[in-house]
Amino acid sequence: MEATSPFERSPSSEWLLKQQDDSDTCSDSHSTDGKRQILLLNLPSATPTSTSSSSSTLTTLLSSSSSSSTPTNTLSLSRSTPPPTTRAKKKRKGLSLSLRRSTSPRSSRAAISTPPLPLYRPSIPSARGPSLLSLPLELLLTILAACTPHDLLVLRLVCGHLATAAHQDFLWRTKMDEAMRYYAHRKSSRENETLWALYWDCRRLHSNWVGGRYSSSVLGGYYAPVKHVKLATDVLLSSGDGSIQIWKRGGENDFEPNKSVVVSPAVKCFDYNNGFLFYPSDNNWNTMKVYDVKNDCHVAEWDASAHQGSIDVVHVHDESSLITGACDAILWDIETKTALLTLQPQRRGTVNSIQRHDNTIALSHKGKKVRMYDVRSGNRLLTLTGHSHLIHSVQWDGDVVATCSKDQTIRIWDPRMNFNCRAVLKGHTGSVHAIQLDSWRLLSGSVDKTVRAWDLRGSTPTNYATISTSEPVLSLAADSEKLVVGSFILKAYDFRVQPHRRKTLLNTIFLNLKQFFCLDSDIFEFSG
Repeated sequence: MEATSPFERSPSSEWLLKQQDDSDTCSDSHSTDGKRQILLLNLPSATPTSTSSSSSTLTTLLSSSSSSSTPTNTLSLSRSTPPPTTRAKKKRKGLSLSLRRSTSPRSSRAAISTPPLPLYRPSIPSARGPSLLSLPLELLLTILAACTPHDLLVLRLVCGHLATAAHQDFLWRTKMDEAMRYYAHRKSSRENETLWALYWDCRRLHSNWVGGRYSSSVLGGYYAPVKHVKLATDVLLSSGDGSIQIWKRGGENDFEPNKSVVVSPAVKCFDYNNGFLFYPSDNNWNTMKVYDVKNDCHVAEWDASAHQGSIDVVHVHDESSLITGACDAILWDIETKTALLTLQPQRRGTVNSIQRHDNTIALSHKGKKVRMYDVRSGNRLLTLTGHSHLIHSVQWDGDVVATCSKDQTIRIWDPRMNFNCRAVLKGHTGSVHAIQLDSWRLLSGSVDKTVRAWDLRGSTPTNYATISTSEPVLSLAADSEKLVVGSFILKAYDFRVQPHRRKTLLNTIFLNLKQFFCLDSDIFEFSG
């Protein structure tokens, strides 16, 4: 039977290296509390052959190299036992390797003088090896494409190489889908604007809508209520006292009065499409006129007296056709000025809202229902019911139909599910007079002096922003940057303001980092 060496290390045992004097701490150990520190020493195990061979191996490793007359580091082999003069806690019995300074060898225990053994340190990859910054730009961009926008914002502070990579349009093309879903009307307003800046600009706009950060200005006051407002990329149009006011966008004050179109006897309705203004005029509002806004002249007009009653609403579908509504509704060809389709009048009320999508026309009379008609045959397809009071407006955009009513609610209908009511939006405390539908976003204005923004994505629409106004809201128009509200005054809200900067320690650190790395002044402008 082979003898087992007392120095053999079993798989479950460990060598312990004790540091007993804080003043002689090794360079690779770190002690902050002045107490003993124990380091795990993972030594490779060896299969012993005999007791003598193990003893010789240990003697070879721990060879004497110093005399006992001077203080030296001694390596003593003993069982860990507590000092006799102190109350020691119970320790696990076992072999320990103690490294301490002594002035003379202990007579009771075998002591062997030896130089200090090198401490075991796990292998750490060298920082001088290949790094992320040494990769080609194409490979680096592929890796950074998995980062979130906020991660890329932080990486801009690391070094100039990562800052250059984080601004590449390759990283932001896929992320622009997320930004553009917020505001599809947002376009580049600066020359050579990068996708990086455009993305964070859209996020900042959305944050301002949610947080209610804006600047406002009154564009004008009127005796008659402003019931119609249209906002385009280049102009703003609103009904005034006997005229249609046209404001030019892009000036020093954002909206500059440009011209006005006098309508006799008063403005009842109008619509705007691709630079042309369509409105009824004359005594009974039975003459349709077309006005070229850019060239400041009328280009067409025709007799629309085929209607039963005066025209109350105009809807331009495209450049070739429009629909007018009185007690009945007529589809007109703009080029030939002839009626293509006439929808029979209802028993009560006149048409107050018209929408067309493909080959379907949606009409709301001054009642509680919305009727759908087929353009090709003129037959009624179905009727939408659900509102308990007068419907003020109908909007149709893609797969969403929205209606607002005097019953203080907005209803969302799904054309893909046979126009079933998908949701009823509640929150207003007054009659809802105006709505605007832009894909995922719905804006609603009420006489309770609020404009609410609704997110229609998901199964349950949510009210993510509420803008308080000084007057009851009778009409509204908006894009990603502006909101124009009409009542007895015309008021514009601008959401391009910068967020308020709180003077905090974190903001001070960011400013110092920008100065140190010589970065742009708007690096943290788009924190969104």
